Amino acid sequence: AAAAQPPAAQPDAYLERWRGITSPSSLAVFEEQVHRDALFCDSRPPAGAPALPAQAIRPGFGIIMDATRTQALPSSDAQQLAVKLIGCCAPYYALEDEMRGPVLQLLREWLGLPIDVGSLVRGSRATVDGVITDMPGAPYAANWFSGIVEAKPWMGGGSRKGQDAWHQGATYYGNGWAHRHTSPLFTSTYCPALLLEVLGPTVRVSALYWLDKVCMVPLTPVLNVLPLQHDTHQVLTLARVLDALRRAVRDLGDYYSAVAQPAAATTSVSAAAAGQPVLPPVRHEHGECFLPYPLREEGMFSECVPLPGGSAVYRAVDGATGRRVVVKCVFQPYGEDVHRAWAAAGVAPPLLNLINYPGGMQVIVMEECAPEEGWVRLADLEGAEAEAGCCAAQQALQRVHQQAGGVHGDVRVTNTLFNPQAAAAGHCAVRFIDFERSGQEGVTCYPPFMNPCVDWAPGMECGLPLRQQHDVDLLTADCARLLGTVGCTPAGRLRAQEAVGPPQPPLPPNPKQRTEAGPRAQGGRRGS
Repeated sequence: AAAAQPPAAQPDAYLERWRGITSPSSLAVFEEQVHRDALFCDSRPPAGAPALPAQAIRPGFGIIMDATRTQALPSSDAQQLAVKLIGCCAPYYALEDEMRGPVLQLLREWLGLPIDVGSLVRGSRATVDGVITDMPGAPYAANWFSGIVEAKPWMGGGSRKGQDAWHQGATYYGNGWAHRHTSPLFTSTYCPALLLEVLGPTVRVSALYWLDKVCMVPLTPVLNVLPLQHDTHQVLTLARVLDALRRAVRDLGDYYSAVAQPAAATTSVSAAAAGQPVLPPVRHEHGECFLPYPLREEGMFSECVPLPGGSAVYRAVDGATGRRVVVKCVFQPYGEDVHRAWAAAGVAPPLLNLINYPGGMQVIVMEECAPEEGWVRLADLEGAEAEAGCCAAQQALQRVHQQAGGVHGDVRVTNTLFNPQAAAAGHCAVRFIDFERSGQEGVTCYPPFMNPCVDWAPGMECGLPLRQQHDVDLLTADCARLLGTVGCTPAGRLRAQEAVGPPQPPLPPNPKQRTEAGPRAQGGRRGS
């Protein structure tokens, strides 16, 4: 993410490619993606995945993702709409307009918004099946657009190689924003929008946003829109998505309406006084960096800088306290209880806050183990310091297992910090980090899709329970690889004992400071 170019600073060549597209429906996607520098960031090789996942762009995207993961009953209105939509989409049609008109009318009534059929570019003959903008009746004059609809009575793609409704909708989006590249909304937002594909008896919702390139991410699987009387689960899932779609469209509309206000374009003081989001340019003052919306738009943090080699990990200043912190965005269940217990035992950075957001995103705030204070990854040490650090880490792991319990689940030298200066002063000099896999021994299980490039200890497999012995075996083997030996020398053990210090009683646990992200955080914290 740090090396990607934001919209405001993109080379003219990329923008000109977008501006030069005159017929999105006939774009040769195969040639654009494979034979040229990829036009879309669509997670298909060779393009790769976006620098930020969709749920880190806007809460509305996460709300739609959550709709496919819950068993909560949808609203009665959404259930009725699902039945009506099935009535529109299930039959066969000879002409495209025969289905598109009724579908758009249902969506207009459901969303309570105009959905226009027209062009996003003045003077263009390229017509979008449906678009939601701030200029009803004149989408070409719109300042922003929050939704694009592709409605066709068939499920297949077009006549050109690689063309499909997914890329066609994204092409209308990219072409529309490329013709608005001088707009403050283009330069200060990620231009989020929804793409709704209604293709015959199927529906899918995707996120569209512009980072270094136009990004497109499915938020739902392809949903069947058929009268499946004996499979109400599929129909209920469709209804849940329709409920979430209405919330997400409102979220995007409110967002654009707020950031487009004149006060937001004047000064930060006047915008803040008006209660509007104060958005900096997409280009970060410390370098090119794309930040998740909680870090960028909610005012909780400032001076956010990505940590080298980290995945969505940032150094920042807490807006409330002014203290330096580390902020990490995770997209899977987090071992909060183990992190807090190990922090109380003195071998993990204190966990200051955990905030839940839609789409399973959690923002973890912890005290910083600053390099200026001597903290360094164990994997980056060499020689005598590496030997002392490895021995200290092994002893600290044994002690915290006994005192605090729990299993880390990924204790490697890359997830272990060591402080040679603290060791020399006789203080505890080991901190374990990254508690995504942590949990209770024999209860929590290892997750799916564990990195096959890691030489996991025996028993560390998807679906098997966590064991403290796994932590010991994994760290021991990793330290052996780092040191090129199978153990520590007596001198190393002595330095380790100095680094670990005498046994300390566990600290009293701090009250949990878990915060929900206002009304947007749905479903609470996901279990491990």
